[in-house]
Amino acid sequence: LASCSAIAQAPTVLPTRGVRFWAGFMQNGFGAQALRVHVLSTTATSGTVSIPLTGWSAPFNVAANSVAVVDVPVSAENSGSEAILNKGVLIQSQDSVNVFISSFQNFTHDASQILPETSLGNAYRVDAYQGLPNFNNLHKSELLIAATQDGTQVSITPSVNTLGGQAAGVPFIVNLNAGQTYQVQAATDVLDLTGTL
Repeated sequence: LASCSAIAQAPTVLPTRGVRFWAGFMQNGFGAQALRVHVLSTTATSGTVSIPLTGWSAPFNVAANSVAVVDVPVSAENSGSEAILNKGVLIQSQDSVNVFISSFQNFTHDASQILPETSLGNAYRVDAYQGLPNFNNLHKSELLIAATQDGTQVSITPSVNTLGGQAAGVPFIVNLNAGQTYQVQAATDVLDLTGTL
């Protein structure tokens, strides 16, 4: 008789608290009316939210077991597809915090948890959804990359054709520097970027 054993591995736990975060705001269908950074902390701390490549910056102070909300200029919203923009948002704090961002528009209110730099990897598979039809092609499936350092080279293999003309399944390379963003949108509102590598 042969016996087989499997080694069970515990799932990797990614720390969500940190002191340095990069984020970006994807296009909100009809355009965002408010962009916000939410900083949560268990201890009193302070820091800054900035868009380094535009010169915009705002300080924050957060009390223990509280949330600080920083309004970001709506000009930080990315739009279109496959353009390198200077819209990366940098959040830095003196002590460990959790960060969420939100994009508000009368018809949608999108939010996302942001991972600290120390939890970032270098390979991702997109989990998105199909756009919303019958909105004049304004609600497309999309993804956004925010570079954390200069000389970042990103290989993207889209799962569907993109608005900028990239073909499904064909990798392409984008070179970014710290603070630059790159948004990719599906060619039409009925396509879904899920599975993009």
